[in-house]
Amino acid sequence: MAPKWREFAAGFTEYQTPKIVRINRKKIGILYRLIQLAVIVYILGYVIILSKGYQEFDDVVSTVTTKVKGVSYINLSALDPAIVTVDDTAPYDKLWDVADYIIPPQMQNSFFIMTNMIITVDQTQATCAEDPGIFGANCTTDDTCKKGEAIINGNGVMTGNCIDNPAYEGTKSCEILAWCPVEKDIKPGPRLDKPVLYEAANFTVLLKNSISFPKFGFYKRNILESSNEAFLKECIYNSRDPDLQFCPKFRLGDIVKETGEDFEKMALEVSTSYPSLAS
Repeated sequence: MAPKWREFAAGFTEYQTPKIVRINRKKIGILYRLIQLAVIVYILGYVIILSKGYQEFDDVVSTVTTKVKGVSYINLSALDPAIVTVDDTAPYDKLWDVADYIIPPQMQNSFFIMTNMIITVDQTQATCAEDPGIFGANCTTDDTCKKGEAIINGNGVMTGNCIDNPAYEGTKSCEILAWCPVEKDIKPGPRLDKPVLYEAANFTVLLKNSISFPKFGFYKRNILESSNEAFLKECIYNSRDPDLQFCPKFRLGDIVKETGEDFEKMALEVSTSYPSLAS
């Protein structure tokens, strides 16, 4: 046992040092430094600076969902008839909810909210007088209405007849084959100076946004972990209130206001028939 113990002790206390050989050759020395320089340039220039080899990359997986809420009861028949421009208010007088004013129900990266409308009921394919407000629709004789031709920006194809327009007393228009009656391009209440769904300014949209990097196991969403169900039901985003700055529910009127626009003007005049708000 003694010799083995001594061998272990000797091996434990021994150590080795590398042997250095100095080569005094200029060509070999220059070649050696060039190789070192090439390695340094490759690592610093290409791997680190250009390829960013010190970083790891992963494609982000993101999901955004929107949920609009709000109801509005429209009752044009209760208003002064002098300020309502439609003869039949029945199609407008009802409770409007999400199923009515979100058109279409789903969109990519946006949502559409109808705030004003023109409703033409009971349309069928038939012959009727063209809207005299369309250029080229007015006539005095049948010769003005060329059979088989469509009026530019019109609603149908002319039959060759010039007829009285019952919707506009004392006016003659070309008869057309179209979906009749044709739409009267008059908003329900322009003198009301507000859209039919003016209460849309108080509708809210809940924005849920989540991102993840699967490679790194990272997940984040815009709804804080501390936000409980009661908070999400009651809160509405307010940039000036610290308690509501992280609320994911936004009032439509506030969204438009933050862009510097007037909600009622935008909702009334953005489009002839279907003004919209998009996100």
